[in-house]
Amino acid sequence: MVGEADRWGRGRYLFVWALLTAAQGATLVSIGRMAQADAPTGALVVYGLGVLLLQGMKLVPTFGRLRDLGRAPDDALWAFVPLMNLALWSWLIGRRPSEARYAARRAAWEGRVLAPEAWWEGLRALLTVPGPVAAAVAVLAAGSALGHVVAEGLLGLDPAARASMRDVVDLALLGCGLGIAVVARRPGLRTLTGGVPVALAVLALMLRVALTLDLGPGADMRTGPVVTSFLIVGVMVPIEAVAWGVAAWIVLRATDPRPDGAPVSRFVALAVVRLTAVVLGLQVILPGVWFAVSYALSDVLLARGEDRGAPLDASTERVAPARGIVLKVLLLYGMASTVASGVSLALAGVEVWSSAQLGVGVLPWSVAAAQGVADGLVGVACLLALRAVAVDLAPRAAA
Repeated sequence: MVGEADRWGRGRYLFVWALLTAAQGATLVSIGRMAQADAPTGALVVYGLGVLLLQGMKLVPTFGRLRDLGRAPDDALWAFVPLMNLALWSWLIGRRPSEARYAARRAAWEGRVLAPEAWWEGLRALLTVPGPVAAAVAVLAAGSALGHVVAEGLLGLDPAARASMRDVVDLALLGCGLGIAVVARRPGLRTLTGGVPVALAVLALMLRVALTLDLGPGADMRTGPVVTSFLIVGVMVPIEAVAWGVAAWIVLRATDPRPDGAPVSRFVALAVVRLTAVVLGLQVILPGVWFAVSYALSDVLLARGEDRGAPLDASTERVAPARGIVLKVLLLYGMASTVASGVSLALAGVEVWSSAQLGVGVLPWSVAAAQGVADGLVGVACLLALRAVAVDLAPRAAA
């Protein structure tokens, strides 16, 4: 058990936590006052990042307190999930456990790959295949730049061009409908083959709605951002999904070559279906989180030949006993992505960056490409971290 000298204890933990919370409160008050005084957006962003930094600093005492209680140290990451803070706090203010309870709690997680360890393994793996990683990041950067160029072009269409584009989207919808009809008549082509036309049909429908509604000077200020967001999602998701599928194939082929050599088309189809489900699900938060966690290991299982022909189903099954670990890996990805977004913030400026984050504007293609490099490195590192989790869970799945 943890020695007495190493214990955080409730008093020590709550004291440090209270200091950091007070600092957060003071920062939030400052943000409120600055907003009332019409302070520059850049200053508000800096103060907002300060609040996140203070929240991150809370992890240090929380790690210590969880270790003191015998719980998995990476449970401290639940501090970034609002609803989970209630459960986390019920643990942290609990009594010191007995030796037997302490041992039982440690047995539940000891020997398993935890989220920080998975990321460490992912970063180590990233350095072992620098060539494929560089190629994958280049593909992701190109996909990001292309998606922004196309989205920006569609946002600037005049009425006549928008009408022509609607005709093109109608043909795409017809093609997706025919694809769905063919798959529906052949049950053997379910899973990815059936999911791709459905996903593309949903994205095309979003694009059709956005092209139908008015985005001109007289547009409703309440619907304008929503329509713009639909337009951006309908264009950028399929482009970036294709880029991610190719990138995942490049990296995982170098780390986990399977005997039958899964073709790149399988990875692209998987990315289109998964990314569409996650992006649409995130519009109401919880479904998107469920899809993101459940399908997180699908690329890895496909690369390792453990997908049984249905990578989404195989991932859902493999993740089931370890949803918490996978979600914590994705939480670390979210934090790393937030830091990486500083690239576009520095290059594009606060106003353009804020519009892009809210989904009501797009970044210039050059900025998008630079941001794609940063996001690509973070994304590949996360993919390899998830690979470490999948490898750790494989013996349990076999048992």
